[in-house]
Amino acid sequence: MTQKSISVPPGTTEIENFAFEGCSNLESIIIPEGVTTIGYDAFKGCTSLKSVILPQSLKEICGGAFQECTGLVSITLPPNTEEIGFYAFYGCTALESITIPRSVNTIEEAALSECSNLKKVIINEGTTIIEKSAFSGCSSLESITIPEGVTTIGEDAFSYCTNLKSIRLPKSLTKIQGIIFDDCTGIDSIVVDEGNKVYDSRNGCNAIIETASGMLLAACSNAVIPEGVTGVGLGAFDYAENLKSIAIPKGVTRFESFPNNRVLESIVVEEGNSVYDSRGGCNAIIETATDILIAGCASTIIPQGIKAIGRGAFDGSKKLNEITIPDSVADIGEWAFFECSGLKSISIPYRVTAIKDFTFCHCSGITQVEIPGNIKTIGDYAFEGCTGIESVTIEQGLKSIGEETFGSCNNLKHVTLPPGIEAIDEYAFLNCNSLVTISIPASEENHYRSMLPKKLHSAITVRE
Repeated sequence: MTQKSISVPPGTTEIENFAFEGCSNLESIIIPEGVTTIGYDAFKGCTSLKSVILPQSLKEICGGAFQECTGLVSITLPPNTEEIGFYAFYGCTALESITIPRSVNTIEEAALSECSNLKKVIINEGTTIIEKSAFSGCSSLESITIPEGVTTIGEDAFSYCTNLKSIRLPKSLTKIQGIIFDDCTGIDSIVVDEGNKVYDSRNGCNAIIETASGMLLAACSNAVIPEGVTGVGLGAFDYAENLKSIAIPKGVTRFESFPNNRVLESIVVEEGNSVYDSRGGCNAIIETATDILIAGCASTIIPQGIKAIGRGAFDGSKKLNEITIPDSVADIGEWAFFECSGLKSISIPYRVTAIKDFTFCHCSGITQVEIPGNIKTIGDYAFEGCTGIESVTIEQGLKSIGEETFGSCNNLKHVTLPPGIEAIDEYAFLNCNSLVTISIPASEENHYRSMLPKKLHSAITVRE
């Protein structure tokens, strides 16, 4: 269709499914009174559509009706509209504002998802359910008030709304389905209205707490864990990227996930906690019974006596510049120092026998790696993306190097391999495009050449 403007004939009661799908030249359309339904994908992909006049008779906007109408700047929903279907306005990247009529009971899945220019949303009382991903990816949205009457908010309903600064939840809300604010890194205020029987934000804590269980479900960078909280839920602090300090009350005895430590500088566990401690002012969370450090930050000093560093303990701690791992440590978990981009060097204690998958992945500040003889295996992606590494020296004792262990270390120039390695994954040095020398022992030259891919053979040097 090449027409730029269309007036739907009087007497029409329904715009059929797919009626104008992909009409990329269509700029405006007038839909007459009497039309009650706009069908599935009716205007999907009408990328030039800027103006739509909807009739007062309209009841139903079906799934995908205006999906990816990237030129649509505004639309006025008639006051008697009852349904906004799944993906109805998905990807309408020019849409700036929308008012949801009180006649709409449910804002369906992804109905306004990826409307990246959407700045203003008014939801009138009458709506009771906001479904999964309803407003996800609305990156220009700064605030939203969820009206009294809403009982359910679905998973990822406001995820990736990166400019969202505040959220207020009504006392009618009784069901939060999973993480609803994933990657909303700008939030600095969370309020649950007083009188809510299921959730609260006691003492202005800037968090959502499940009242009956005492579980903290979601928090922002200004959050304080109040007394009475017994646990921290999965992903509760994931988007609190500006969190600089946190105090763990003695009543908190359960962590399903740990505080976001990207800029975290201070961690204190209150004395008397029966499960965790931060002994000696170490700025970390330690599981007391096992002596495992389960969460650290940029200021952590690992105490002597710690037996293990837990999975992801320092994950994303960009301000961590140096760390001394005491000789008491016998295990370092997967992802332990993932994306610690400020870390300049590492020293592995003698009790540790394996560098596990992703342990130092994307630690771009490390310039040289020396693997001691106590290490038997280096796992998949252990140093992948460590773009600052220029040399790797491995002492005798190592048995295997995993998949992309040093992948995309694009400044890596010199590698020294010891005798005795039994397995080197063919992609261990994938995209190490600056490699100049791979030094191997003469006694095992044929064995090493068989393990290393042929495109690396030109870098091999043989030593006696």
